[in-house]
Amino acid sequence: MPYNLLEEPLIRIRNREGGTEDRSLPEVLALLGGGSSLEGFAHLQPHQEPAWYVFLVQLAALACGDRPEDGLHGDASQWKERLRRLTPGFPQDAPWSLVMEDLALPAFMQPPVPEGGLKQFKGPLNAPDYGSLDLLVTAKHHDLKAGRVRDPGPDHWLFALLALQTCAGYSGKSYYGVARMNGGYGSRPVVGWAPSMDWGERFRRDLRILVREHDGLIRDLERGNGSELRRLLWIEPWNGESSLPLRSCDPYAVEISRRIRMVLKEERAVAYYKGTTQARLEPRSDLLKGSVGDPWIPVKADDPPQALTVSARGFHYDLCSRLLFRDGFAGGICTQLQEDDPPEMYFHASALTRGQGKTEGFHERWIRVPARVRRRLFFREEEQSLARLAKDRVQRTGDFWKKVVSWALRALLQGGADQLKAGGNHQRWKEPYDAAVDAAFFPKLWEDSELSAEDQARRWAEFLRDQGRGVLQRAEKEAPISDAVRERAVAKAWNLFENGLRRQLPELFNPNEEEIHEPIP
Repeated sequence: MPYNLLEEPLIRIRNREGGTEDRSLPEVLALLGGGSSLEGFAHLQPHQEPAWYVFLVQLAALACGDRPEDGLHGDASQWKERLRRLTPGFPQDAPWSLVMEDLALPAFMQPPVPEGGLKQFKGPLNAPDYGSLDLLVTAKHHDLKAGRVRDPGPDHWLFALLALQTCAGYSGKSYYGVARMNGGYGSRPVVGWAPSMDWGERFRRDLRILVREHDGLIRDLERGNGSELRRLLWIEPWNGESSLPLRSCDPYAVEISRRIRMVLKEERAVAYYKGTTQARLEPRSDLLKGSVGDPWIPVKADDPPQALTVSARGFHYDLCSRLLFRDGFAGGICTQLQEDDPPEMYFHASALTRGQGKTEGFHERWIRVPARVRRRLFFREEEQSLARLAKDRVQRTGDFWKKVVSWALRALLQGGADQLKAGGNHQRWKEPYDAAVDAAFFPKLWEDSELSAEDQARRWAEFLRDQGRGVLQRAEKEAPISDAVRERAVAKAWNLFENGLRRQLPELFNPNEEEIHEPIP
């Protein structure tokens, strides 16, 4: 059959020499597990990367069973047999083929069709980046257009199918999302530690963890007999009117969220789709708000626990500091440092943020954690010391803007009025302030972590002072201020700013120095 992922080189990779090669799925797994040259995937879009990465690790962990060494050794032929053992009894490698004419058989990420035909399905979709098959919300008036892929190859379809089936949220009546998110408008974040940004090093590290923790996770989640749990949810028929119980699924089970079927039409692949009356996994009220044991999803320590939902701000320094230091978050076996991790590590987080009828950006962040800091994170007292420092800096950063910089901007924009009004739109200057803090937060945190408490406070105060002065200087040049009141407005703004420094950042001043500036309103 065409588009057989086990037999055909359908996935275009980038090698470290700068070239591209076409590989089969078993060959990709062999390259990742064996540490060979694999720089990336030529047709993989950024918002599809998290779904593709966790799929490869989950699939490899399921195929290895309780033998982690299998994932780190073995050629493509061995991987091919391991994958076939996950889908016994199906002819023609049906579950691994993107196109399967016999609708009674599964195709890759496409469940069998009990109706026996596609008459009630919508379509055809001629490209994998149309709205009904793309995670992104696209339209003719959006910056990102539908139909961007003019001549889709097999791996264009592969990545789009995989991202939609494993990361989709609620998209209107009859289009339900996956269990691994907190609500229909949530997101499926991927958060963890990595030895480097290299695909293979990340893969091998996380695969070891998944295989090692598998049986314990089954016991913790009370999933019963591991050998009887469902692992690949696309291989069973689905009429769209029934759900599978979560307790019947392996913790690493590969989900599907939609009824989709690809066929060949005039020798080109096209896709059909149909809505459902039920989600593939049982109702969300029984899924603990996305807290289902996913290895990469942080879980908020609420009552009940719930999976992290990333806002439109993305992985800003405040959220990342709480995730990195486990402040109010738990869960996710790959979000925890391991004893066999190398001295220097990266903290990585990514998510496609969803809204009602829209997407609010693909967010990704890599934070380098040097060896001297990484060692401290293994000791709870040291980790808590760093967490307190980070939390204090987050608080002081927000207070400095709210109680100093914003009032100085009000004085400037309101012409130095005696009675300043609250409010006002300062976003034009707030965004670069936040961006500067975001870029410097973790490098400065690591740099200052071994200083005395007094030096730590002084260094961050100096940084905030410089950022605040920069904001006010830009605003002085850019703000629309009448010439009649400009001098008064500028003088009052700087007066408030300097007085605010003394109140909010006392580390910068001699405590015996007399305060001569008027108070902030």
